[in-house]
Amino acid sequence: MPSGESGAREAEAGLESLTGAHTRVVWLQDAWEHEDVFSARGRVRLMALDSRDGRGEQVRIEGPAPLRRPLISPCGQWILYSRNDDGGVWVLGWDSEVPSRLTDGVALAVTAAEEGFWIYVGRAPVDPDAMNVFAEVVRVNAMNGRREEPVWKEAPVGRDNFQVSPDGRWAGALFPWPTAGLADLETGTWQQTGRGCWTGLAPLEEPLMWVLDGPHRNLNMVHVLSGERWQVPVARDETFGGHEIYHPRWSSHPRILTVSGPYKIRKGGNNIRGGGDSVEIHVGRFAADWRSVEEWVQVTDNAHANFFPDVWVAGSGEVTAGPLAEAGSETEERDTTVYTVEARRLEVTPTPSLEDIAPYTQALAAHLYEVLEGPESLTGEKLLIAHWVIREGETLADAPGQAGGIAQLRIREYDAVPELEGERLVIDVSNLLLPLYVAED
Repeated sequence: MPSGESGAREAEAGLESLTGAHTRVVWLQDAWEHEDVFSARGRVRLMALDSRDGRGEQVRIEGPAPLRRPLISPCGQWILYSRNDDGGVWVLGWDSEVPSRLTDGVALAVTAAEEGFWIYVGRAPVDPDAMNVFAEVVRVNAMNGRREEPVWKEAPVGRDNFQVSPDGRWAGALFPWPTAGLADLETGTWQQTGRGCWTGLAPLEEPLMWVLDGPHRNLNMVHVLSGERWQVPVARDETFGGHEIYHPRWSSHPRILTVSGPYKIRKGGNNIRGGGDSVEIHVGRFAADWRSVEEWVQVTDNAHANFFPDVWVAGSGEVTAGPLAEAGSETEERDTTVYTVEARRLEVTPTPSLEDIAPYTQALAAHLYEVLEGPESLTGEKLLIAHWVIREGETLADAPGQAGGIAQLRIREYDAVPELEGERLVIDVSNLLLPLYVAED
């Protein structure tokens, strides 16, 4: 992507070509250490981009500052964010330079209201220091006398992501991590929909959800009312090169999503914590059936680390996105065949420590193998094969050894094992785009 003024124009034009309408993006940027991935160190600043103002990336709140996730109001005219230092939710007009404090808590989501808009706010944090799981959620009307209503207190919910359907009935969330679920805010009940992190709920009347998988490379989708499930690869293309992505969030438009990535710096056994100045904000467009991301646009181009994006698309409230029957007409069927192979280890992913994978207590590591003998379809092929290296908080002594060793393995496709949904997978080899399998115990 070209830099400077021409780069800004190119990014803005590409963004609007992707979304088909006026688009605004906000995010947090660590311009100092490039590692504040969880916005917990107080070393970020608030950034924004408008597809039509020709100004490119703009600093809206200078840093380093203790800011939390920014959000854009349904009308596109306001930026909401939270601060760690005063425990409050703040609002800033898109064309204003002066923010104002709105209420106590952490801003989680926004929906339209008859007058103004609702801000969903997490309160009663389970851990007041971390401020990422909340015992209750209220909604505050930012424009109607700051009227406040209780929303949820039936189970603790996570910050990343709590998203609410446009009619205010459904909320997708973690209850808390790693349990993904859908809450019915009218009845005060919820159901589990999967395991993983970074849930997303489409801005539709019928609940269509995702949960980011443990490898941080795929979105596991579920049409909740029908129970239909399928997987959308996100990182396994040239845009991200197989590297992990993070901070996925559904935009105000049902076919537009945003993520940060790629994460290329391994810190201990965790690429996410490594951050790095190659972490940019990307906006993507789902195919009409939500089974793939058909196009990506890189929004940012800077020498800093960019996190926590949110995207507003003009006219999104008028979009129905067609019948949801298009979304996964049937649950995906995976090849569950178990193959017996003899394979040589070419590269080995180092076993992470428990500290590296926290808060996870289990992990797999994928190594690069060449199949020497096995079924014709696999013989001579190079594969990524994952092995358990940490189980229930204990590092396994029999994890695979150095490169060059030859092993007899029983393997099957990684994504065909539902029990692995949400489990942490680390990969640190030269080719991240190879087919992924898992070794049977």
